[in-house]
Amino acid sequence: MSNRRRRPQKSKKANPLKWVLITGTTLLLVLFCGIFAIKAGINSWLRGDGFRDWVKKKSATVLKSEVALEKIEWKDSEVYLNGFKARGYNDAGFSKLDLDGVRVAFDGKADDAWQIPEATVNRLNMEFSKDRIGGEFVRHSMVSTDSDGKSAAPEWVRNYLPEKVELGDIIVDSGNLIAMNEAGEETFGLRNVAATIDPDLETGMWEFSGRSGKLMIPNSPVFELQNFGVRWKQKDLYLTSLSANFMDGARISGTGDVVFGEKTQLNLDLELENLNLHEVLKDETMQERFSGLISGPVKITGVPGSPEGLKQTGTIHIKEGVVTSIDFLNTVAKYTKTEQFRRLGLNEATADFERVGNRILLTNIKIQSDGLTRIEGDLLIEGDTLAGNFNLGVMPGTMRWIPGAEQTVFVEPRDGFLWTPLTITGTFDDISEDLTARIIAAAGEAFIKDLPANVIKKAAGAVKDPIDAPSSLIKDATSIIETLAPLLGR
Repeated sequence: MSNRRRRPQKSKKANPLKWVLITGTTLLLVLFCGIFAIKAGINSWLRGDGFRDWVKKKSATVLKSEVALEKIEWKDSEVYLNGFKARGYNDAGFSKLDLDGVRVAFDGKADDAWQIPEATVNRLNMEFSKDRIGGEFVRHSMVSTDSDGKSAAPEWVRNYLPEKVELGDIIVDSGNLIAMNEAGEETFGLRNVAATIDPDLETGMWEFSGRSGKLMIPNSPVFELQNFGVRWKQKDLYLTSLSANFMDGARISGTGDVVFGEKTQLNLDLELENLNLHEVLKDETMQERFSGLISGPVKITGVPGSPEGLKQTGTIHIKEGVVTSIDFLNTVAKYTKTEQFRRLGLNEATADFERVGNRILLTNIKIQSDGLTRIEGDLLIEGDTLAGNFNLGVMPGTMRWIPGAEQTVFVEPRDGFLWTPLTITGTFDDISEDLTARIIAAAGEAFIKDLPANVIKKAAGAVKDPIDAPSSLIKDATSIIETLAPLLGR
């Protein structure tokens, strides 16, 4: 037998690609399991008390308030909260904040922040008043010693929980914003407004854009809001836009700011349109005498709710103005034979005004009825009393039927009119003016100057001896009295 040699067996070499695949697969499985575990841990934390505690601390820190939350409920990726209450410390931007029916869209974590693209609130109530927690938030709150919520999560999950929140728009179905003075009286209010809030948690600036609702300011009408824009930061409220209707057809628009300190301070620049003059003149007699539509810029400054602390200034323009049933104008109409004076249509009617409490000062008054008359001057109204100093102009020839009027009363020619001073005093029910007496005196003087010299001489003798006065003098005197009687209104 022949001896056969055994061939040495070749050793099998390890396949490096195989081990790469095995290692990669193992790592992917570990990574997947790790991600799944982290996600499960985060989801468990989000749906537990840890997330609730974290929200409580975060919102308390941002708002500088003590915060109370009702139970948080999850439905898919949305969070529901029946109630949220915050009560501010002295350094907070408000005293009380209540939210009812909160729904939050939750998009998880991105860019190292919780993503909340939108939130809706059924009802929001915010109050600015002295009813606060004493002291400053950082020094007196218990938030720093409370759990921040992260301790409820496993230690290996905590590093994946972000501190920041990216918050989108907050839509409020019905909101009330009220400022109260030291006596607990409302000094400024936005009520039942529908608004969209764009909060900036980094700077603390919140922007409101709203529609509908009411604007309330003491001693002012209720304004029905059409739309408005507001920026709020701490104790300052900036009104960036406003459009509102009030008093049956009047409209107001403008901008301004409100400071909510110990005393609410207003600084509003408004534009008034089509306010019926009858809404301003509550007295029925004054309503019968004056009519028209008021427009013009109005500035409101000071402390609302305080009659002497709130100032209103501006310029008024009256459109479609009509003046009727003024005693002096009726007299002028009768004896100048110009019936237009009885119902005077105004082509121009403007004045600057300042109102503080029941005191109204009208300056730079300019009232004109083309072809008839023009009035310029100032008027002070305090309660029911009046005091005015004017210049009254009439067209040349208007007073020709009243003897002496254009020779001794209306003697200053200017701007196409003949002018005379006019002073008004008294009350709305009993107005006194000095012009009628001067016209009567001028008419009497003109008659006397026109009398024959012998009549004047006889009249002088009659004063010395009235018993022997001739009948002809009595006849002439009677004629003069009959002529002057209409001017005297007798």
